[in-house]
Amino acid sequence: MFSTTESLTDNTSLRTQIHRYIFLAGLLAVCIGMPLSNGINSIGQAILAINWVIEGNYIAKFKSFFRNKPALVLCSVYLMHLLGLLYTTNFSYGFEDLNKKLPLLLFPLVLSTTVALSDKEKMLVIISFMFAVTCSNFVGGWRLLHHQIIDIHDISPYIAPVRLAMMMVLSIFILGHYVVTNKFSYKSIISILWLGWFLFFLFVMQSLTGIIILIVICLALLFMLP
Repeated sequence: MFSTTESLTDNTSLRTQIHRYIFLAGLLAVCIGMPLSNGINSIGQAILAINWVIEGNYIAKFKSFFRNKPALVLCSVYLMHLLGLLYTTNFSYGFEDLNKKLPLLLFPLVLSTTVALSDKEKMLVIISFMFAVTCSNFVGGWRLLHHQIIDIHDISPYIAPVRLAMMMVLSIFILGHYVVTNKFSYKSIISILWLGWFLFFLFVMQSLTGIIILIVICLALLFMLP
């Protein structure tokens, strides 16, 4: 949604390739850190920001940014919160809130001004994200089986359970989309089993919010069918 429509070529300079690898490393750190570690997530965001600044080429970047309406809308939301500091007396909370919402500024700006991900890069990012979500599930499941959980909400070991549930719902639709839109193969079987795992664990963790959102989106998709 945010990325430019350009693609990397075989003649890309070494400097550009290095920045590309750093960008991918930062993006992977964010995707892996979201379900597993706020620290890794923050490091990934810092890598993306620093790499974007060092990469330069600001004129072309900002031209691309201002042509991207979704990126402008999301960044404007962050700017509204920034302007909100003019009307608050609790600056400590205000700056903490801005720090939490920093991704609303960072991701639209970086992704809208960076060369679009190739199909292989998209697959790598998506698989890494879903693998990290699965690892979080396994840790929570292990804790549940070994009676280390008093409250079922503690089954999410690293992040708030509602956030983990939302990531599982997203993973379910990603896998479902792959199964529906691709020719049936062994990858489809793996995707179905993986999807089944996320569904199973969503009910195990008793995430009412996640289950409701899953049902609502499924119903909406059914109504959209021709």
